[in-house]
Amino acid sequence: MTKNWDNLIKHKEHKIRRGNIEIVVHDEVFTPDQNLTYSTEQTLAYLDNLNLEEKEILDLGCGTGIIGISCLSKGAKRVTFSDVSSKALENTLENLKLNTFFNKAEIIQSNLFENIHGDFDFIFANLPISNDLWQPVIKQTTETLTERFLKEVKSFTRENGRIIINWASFASLKQIENYLTENNFKFKKIEQEALDCTWYLFDIEINKNNTH
Repeated sequence: MTKNWDNLIKHKEHKIRRGNIEIVVHDEVFTPDQNLTYSTEQTLAYLDNLNLEEKEILDLGCGTGIIGISCLSKGAKRVTFSDVSSKALENTLENLKLNTFFNKAEIIQSNLFENIHGDFDFIFANLPISNDLWQPVIKQTTETLTERFLKEVKSFTRENGRIIINWASFASLKQIENYLTENNFKFKKIEQEALDCTWYLFDIEINKNNTH
């Protein structure tokens, strides 16, 4: 599939509204515009059916902060927003203030879990998928980065906590599924067709006695 993925991070500043949430998207920050990508929309639709009341949540790779802010709007106790990009964190801060959730948030600059402390009921990770876009930035394949995330994530997840990650058919699905299966993760996979490809959401339950 040929696609100009650069538009996901190189664009004019714009606004997006979803339900009662409005966010600003700065240039050089990943846009959740569902006309360009479906990963964020897939997660937002899925969390509509999750019980997030009084839960503590990590929004890893938060970008604009739209996923974590949506969790706060649904009753989450507190959300830690993390991204490796300082521009993304500035954008998240603006959107937290715009949606009046700043007092329930913590913002941390971190490469995956390097600067993260504590554990969480839910971890939402909108990780890089397209190697065409992200490999020059992250200096490794997106599959390798995701495996690193999965290797480290249980240390930051409470027993029976949940991990929500996205994937798509233009990347190696088999590599991710094999890693989850070989390491005894309990997971379900949701598939949706959009933008001429298949998008996958993995809902992973952490049982620390069964993962290694």
